[in-house]
Amino acid sequence: MDWVTLGDRPDERLCQARNTYKVKLVPGHTLPTTEVLRAKAEEMLQQKEIDLVLAMGVEPSRIVFANPCKQTSFIHFANSKGVEMMTFDNEAELQKIQEAFPRSRLLLRILPKSGFKHHGELGNKYGCHLEDVPHLLLKAQQLQLDVIGISFNVGTGVMEPEAYSAAITMAAKAFDMAEELGFCFELLDIGGGFLGCSDEAEHFKRIVNEALQKVFPSERNIRLIAEPGTYFVASAFTLAVNVIGKRLESRDTPDQQNHMVENGNKKFRYFLNDGVLGSFLMYVILPTVKLTVEPLHAPTSPQKYKCSLWGPTCAGIDLIRDQVDLPEMKVGDYLCFRNMGYYTISLYNGFNGMPMPEVFLYCAEDIW
Repeated sequence: MDWVTLGDRPDERLCQARNTYKVKLVPGHTLPTTEVLRAKAEEMLQQKEIDLVLAMGVEPSRIVFANPCKQTSFIHFANSKGVEMMTFDNEAELQKIQEAFPRSRLLLRILPKSGFKHHGELGNKYGCHLEDVPHLLLKAQQLQLDVIGISFNVGTGVMEPEAYSAAITMAAKAFDMAEELGFCFELLDIGGGFLGCSDEAEHFKRIVNEALQKVFPSERNIRLIAEPGTYFVASAFTLAVNVIGKRLESRDTPDQQNHMVENGNKKFRYFLNDGVLGSFLMYVILPTVKLTVEPLHAPTSPQKYKCSLWGPTCAGIDLIRDQVDLPEMKVGDYLCFRNMGYYTISLYNGFNGMPMPEVFLYCAEDIW
């Protein structure tokens, strides 16, 4: 499943909301440029990301500066570039915005209910409680700021679509509160968290669309946007890593090691040319995310052995995965990790001087 196909086929749209793209997922030009050609909106968190999409010709009116806690200089920068839409979830942020960019158009970020299964929690950092919505809206009125809607994010890699329906229902209550205070909201951002390689995509789409249709029917004339960046880019990248070192896990004595080998209970330690301080950092931050690995070439023997996969740096924490079942590999062989399109390149830090993996682009002729 590829990037262009996922973004282009109507039957692959996650929901009836307009899709936006998080530039932080893959901070290069290729994927966002493809989306610009499809006239999608963009969701930014930092000044450099705004610069990136503006350079590609995206209209400022289509950009959401979606960080609820922004550096004041970044707000001034958004003002200078005409990027009016931005989020907030507290009084201090409203005060900053009023002083730096009073003509901005704001989305109030709310905190969805927790308790649903997901790979990563976001509620410990951003989003106001529903009961705080009236107070913050009154504060915005006092500061003469224009609040145009609600946003939320249910978390990273959500595994239960009911998390979205619960959050959408909560957002509808926030819309009602705003209406009672004289606001006329026009926009709902249902955030991201959509899995990028799930067999349950159709189930997710149905649940989300049913929830939206129930409380935000088309006659309400509310603009809906979503941020399914992971859904788009996860399956677009496969990472090939080279086995640069190998050793048989030792036992206390040579006799014990020989016995282990004779009985086929070998365990190998493989050292790879990429690791957790490179493309695999996401799998340390979110250890519940499944990591799929296989040899690049078909093995000569069906027998598999337990092994551990280590990165190339000097750090003892550079362990990608332990207790992995793989056929015996040789130094110079390649392992392939699928669904590596999100938060891999963007988190690469070059520790120990390790170079970033080279990206090779492929596009089928019928798609091009």
